[in-house]
Amino acid sequence: MPRDFADNMISTASLSRVTPEKAAELDKYQLEAGDIVLARRGKIGRCALVTPTETGWVCGTGCFRARLLPTVDPKFLIQFLQWPTTVAWLSANAVGQTMQNLNTRILSGLPINVPPLRVQERIADVLDSVDNTIHATRRVIEQTKIVRQGFIQHLLFQGLARQPPDSNQREVPETWSERPLGDLCTFSNGQVFKASEWSDHGLPIIRIQNLNGSREFKHFAGQPKVGCTVETGELLFAWAGVKGVSFGPRIWDGPTGVLNQHIYRVRPHESVDIMWLYETLRQITRKIEDRAQGFKASLLHVRKADISSHAVPVPPYDEQRHIAARALFVSEMESLERSNLEGLVKMKQALMDDLFTRRVDIV
Repeated sequence: MPRDFADNMISTASLSRVTPEKAAELDKYQLEAGDIVLARRGKIGRCALVTPTETGWVCGTGCFRARLLPTVDPKFLIQFLQWPTTVAWLSANAVGQTMQNLNTRILSGLPINVPPLRVQERIADVLDSVDNTIHATRRVIEQTKIVRQGFIQHLLFQGLARQPPDSNQREVPETWSERPLGDLCTFSNGQVFKASEWSDHGLPIIRIQNLNGSREFKHFAGQPKVGCTVETGELLFAWAGVKGVSFGPRIWDGPTGVLNQHIYRVRPHESVDIMWLYETLRQITRKIEDRAQGFKASLLHVRKADISSHAVPVPPYDEQRHIAARALFVSEMESLERSNLEGLVKMKQALMDDLFTRRVDIV
């Protein structure tokens, strides 16, 4: 099934299965090494190469199976199907309003500039080598996230002091105190806007999607309410949305704007470092999410008291700053790897453009 595609290959993480007897009945849908399976609907361009391990497996109804002529290299075609130009062509020709769908007529009409087999193999080798580097970089990012989580958790709950290697001590240092978040900062909600108040000019309205990276803004041309104008570098906390997606703190890195409802502006009190507070909120977001309420998964929210009443260990101000600096260093390592990944993806897209349009010949 399309959900089983991962990195151009078939993943076994969540396979559905049929009995050998049923598979024998479905013999015309069985796969052979070198086949390509493509998703019929949803995200266009998802596909996977069938290896000898999957020989005899069954192509599900959500997929197409392409069995290639000997003159076509499967790895070349896999790369071609994921070329942004190909994906754009398939998307433009797909059918369906709420979800894009492909059919055999559309796929049969896909124009492909097929070079000699040897050239196909060389193109696939070049692009596969970039893919290998991309996959390795993603693994480094995932590992860095795991290391960061454990490292920051240690700093926030045990401090900078080194614990003995065999110590199971989990108590906070003696110089720390345990206090509710409401004693450390002030949470103030954003402004409530009607759709009729949106404009194409004025201050950007900072919504939850903007905290998650979107720079597509609605605007407000009126006078913002007191305390609802946000500057770059301020600490915000999204308190509504989907668990694991929308909730949590962000350091605002966009333009000056007006804060929308469903987001708190978080103002640290005196002797509370803003970056230490940000890391603390990140660590406990999962627990805060568990207090979320709502009538369906996409409309959950937490009350201010669910956040402000949460008690956390609080180090002295100077140690807060040192902890925040260590956390920033690890975060910058992760950001550097993400920047490397973005560069690799852009480089691959440029290579695809050159190789598939034959602007650059490869022998």
